[in-house]
Amino acid sequence: MFYIGQKNDRNAALIEASGLPIQTYLISAGKYRRYNDENFFQKLIDLKTHALNMRDVWRVVHGYFQARSILRKLRPNLIFAKGGFVVVPVGRAAHSLHIPYITHDSDTIPGLANRLIAKGASKHAVVNGDVSFYPPNKTVVTGIPLNEEYTKRSGVDQGDYKVKLGYPENSLILFVICGTQGARKIDEAMGVAAPSLLKTFPNLQIIHVVGRLNEAALETQYASLPGELRKRVGVLPFVDNAYDYLAAADVVVGRAGATSLAECATIGRASVIVPAEQLTGGHQYKNALTYEKQGAIKLVRENELPTGLEESVSLLLSNPQLRKKMEEKSRQTVIIDAAERISDVIVKEAA
Repeated sequence: MFYIGQKNDRNAALIEASGLPIQTYLISAGKYRRYNDENFFQKLIDLKTHALNMRDVWRVVHGYFQARSILRKLRPNLIFAKGGFVVVPVGRAAHSLHIPYITHDSDTIPGLANRLIAKGASKHAVVNGDVSFYPPNKTVVTGIPLNEEYTKRSGVDQGDYKVKLGYPENSLILFVICGTQGARKIDEAMGVAAPSLLKTFPNLQIIHVVGRLNEAALETQYASLPGELRKRVGVLPFVDNAYDYLAAADVVVGRAGATSLAECATIGRASVIVPAEQLTGGHQYKNALTYEKQGAIKLVRENELPTGLEESVSLLLSNPQLRKKMEEKSRQTVIIDAAERISDVIVKEAA
C-alpha cells in the first residue's frame, strides 16, 4: 500500500509515525473555495477568493503531472479516493492511465472533489442510502469507518463512565463538543442558556469542549455564573478520549460533521445538533436532516439560537423516556462494520 497526499498534509506524518508499511508521497493540489453564506453579489466581488481559486487551478495541473509520474512508476491495482481535493489530480491521472479507483463520501451530499472524478470511478462507497448523486449500479452503501473505541462503548451504562470521569453516578451530564476549532455561535448560545439550565436541573454537569479561538471568551462568559453554578461547568480546550465523555453523557450538543454524528450515534446518545450552514453546499444541514427524519437527533438551526438550543436541551434533560428512544434510534442509523464493508469493496474491485 502507498499513500498520496497534498503538500503540508498532516495525514502523511501520522502514517509515517504509525510504523505501518505504507510509503507516502506528497503532491500539489490546491482547492476550490466556495462559501454557502455568501449571496450572488458577494461572491461576484470576492476578488481574493477568485484569485486564490485561479492560483490553485495551476496547482491542480501541476499535481496531475506529479500524480501521473508516481502512478506510472507504481502501477497500483486500485486507488481508494477519500474526499480531499488531492483526489482530483490523482483521479484524473489514474483515469488517463486506466487505473481503476473507488471514491468514498462521508457526507450525504458528495464533496466537489469526488464529484469531479466520479465519471471514471469503478465504485462509489457512500455513507447511507440518501446519497443519490452517483449511478445506482456503481453505488455501495458502506457507512463511515470509526475508531473502535466508539463501537466498544455502544449502549454502555452511562453511570459507569460518569464515575470513571469523576462525576456522581446520578448526575445529568450535558456534553458540548464542536470539533477542534469550536463553534462561536454555539459557545455563545451555551453561555446564555447555562444559568437557566443549571438552576432548573440541580444535578446537571456541563462539560464544554471549546475551540482554541473561543476559549478565553467562553471562560469569561461562564465566570459570570454564581459560585455554586460555576462549579458544575467544566471548560476543556481539547479531549483525546471524547468516546468516554460521549459514553457518560445524557445529552450531547454538537455540529453535524459526518464523522462526529456517526461517533455519537454509534455510542447511542440523545443529541441536539446545530449544523454549520455556511459551509459549502450545506452538507452539514443535509447530514443532520438524515438523522432527524429517523428521530435520532433534535435539529436546531443557527437562526434559532440561543432559545432553540436551550429549549431542546431542556426537553431532553427532563424526559428520560425520550432520551432512551432517541438513543435506540441513533444506534439504528449507523453501520458499525463500515471498515469491513469498504475492505470488501476494495478487494473485489482490485481482484
